[in-house]
Amino acid sequence: CMALSSSALMVLWVTFHKLTGAADTITIERDTGAGIRTGGWLAATGLILGISVAGGWTSASATLRDFARFAWPVLILIIFHCFFEKASNRRSLSKRPNPAVSGWIAIMMIAASAVYAKWVGLR
Repeated sequence: CMALSSSALMVLWVTFHKLTGAADTITIERDTGAGIRTGGWLAATGLILGISVAGGWTSASATLRDFARFAWPVLILIIFHCFFEKASNRRSLSKRPNPAVSGWIAIMMIAASAVYAKWVGLR
């Protein structure tokens, strides 16, 4: 279960970087806002992927079925976040969302994922 969710997180992170250049934006351009938003996205994605494989082990097929059933919101999250980051990267560094706005975006992603994880946990 852990290997499945961790592998999915790594694939999503590599895909996100290939589509947006996020790692370069954070490390080379030193865009603090992008780092905060990407950290929020990683935390939110980790919450969703973690809850999608949580529970008692019954079989590999049941695990894969639960993963497909509960992990699909990460696809919506990555699509919207990719569009936002690509649009943000087109702006000059001074016109990108500041760290405070980025913090609120990150908090909203994490909060939405936590609500979803709570909902899945109650099922």
